[in-house]
Amino acid sequence: MWKHLGALCLLLVIADSCPRLNAEPGSSSTPVSGSPEKPLEIEVPDDFLDQIAKDGSTLRFTLPDGHPVVGKIASAERDAAGLTRIEGGIQHPDPGTFRFTRTGSRVEGGLRISGKPTEWKVTAAGEHRDHPILVEVAIQAPAAPPEDAFRPKEMVMPTAPPKGADAGAAGREAAEAMLRKDLQIEKLESGKLRVGEVTLDPTTRAIRFPGKMNLREGSVEYALTTATGKTHESAFITTASPRDIHVALLLLGVKPAPCGGNPDHILAVPAEAAVRVTVEWEIEGKLESHVIQELITLTEPAGTRLPDRFWLYNGSRFNEAGFAANLDGSIVSLIADDLALINNSGSDRGDDQSHVPNTAILPATGTPVTVQITLSKPSPASDRTPR
Repeated sequence: MWKHLGALCLLLVIADSCPRLNAEPGSSSTPVSGSPEKPLEIEVPDDFLDQIAKDGSTLRFTLPDGHPVVGKIASAERDAAGLTRIEGGIQHPDPGTFRFTRTGSRVEGGLRISGKPTEWKVTAAGEHRDHPILVEVAIQAPAAPPEDAFRPKEMVMPTAPPKGADAGAAGREAAEAMLRKDLQIEKLESGKLRVGEVTLDPTTRAIRFPGKMNLREGSVEYALTTATGKTHESAFITTASPRDIHVALLLLGVKPAPCGGNPDHILAVPAEAAVRVTVEWEIEGKLESHVIQELITLTEPAGTRLPDRFWLYNGSRFNEAGFAANLDGSIVSLIADDLALINNSGSDRGDDQSHVPNTAILPATGTPVTVQITLSKPSPASDRTPR
């Protein structure tokens, strides 16, 4: 979707997708860590926001250190001259946040990659410069916030991870143990269990929960969200808790795997993190059952079915507010989104305008459905990328 680079944009193309603004003379295009003594930098022109957010929904450009950045714009404002504000979340190369503003011809703001001690920030123009610059600077550690500062008001919070829990395996296991602590697990007939609205079957290695048909037309970025999540861009919705879904799948043996990497490339899916998503409903007493790849099609070529691949169970993330999927409401994502529980593994996950509901199959809006998530069958250790 980024084929047309304007002739007036001072850009170089990295991998035919990410524009790079002109760097200072002597700056290297090879990815480096950067240093406060000799930071890499680029000039920020007046139309910087319009250059890095050409379609108004996706942030895409290359940092002075050579790393391409892709992010989702959550909100934006514009005037007659163009964009005046964009902010949202970074999806590649690692999760993070960004916010840029333009007042008249003055651009301000920056971006931060989670877990890094530095951030990229627009600073005032220096001597012999016509424009401000984007430069890597050290992050000033903020004062410790009050205990509940990150907790949204009037929202039932999941149990938060212990203070200091990091993004590593040990920190995640500790956080997930805390999630399990307060759950009520009900034993059902035939060896099945129920966690909230989620029923799990150890025999079939599958979970099931209720949902509803939501969007049948227009582009969508999610196959499934909660009823309080991003319903304006999701094909299906559910009242089931992402926390309950996550814990149910953990009980069945899923092992979440990261969903990083270039979102325009196919995502490798380890066998222990491979899942299939199926949606069922009844029409005049007849049961309809379809995998998600049949229910969503690509816009180019129009009507093309999604590849028949396993999808990745990445299991969302934890932060000081708690379990991110519970807060964001994202469960099955068609685009690269590490806050969701499950991610599309195809190369189409980098395009947020490429997915539309398959109206030839889908039921009417509001139709009750049942969502089933099935884990991949155990496979030899050598086969770690089921398709």
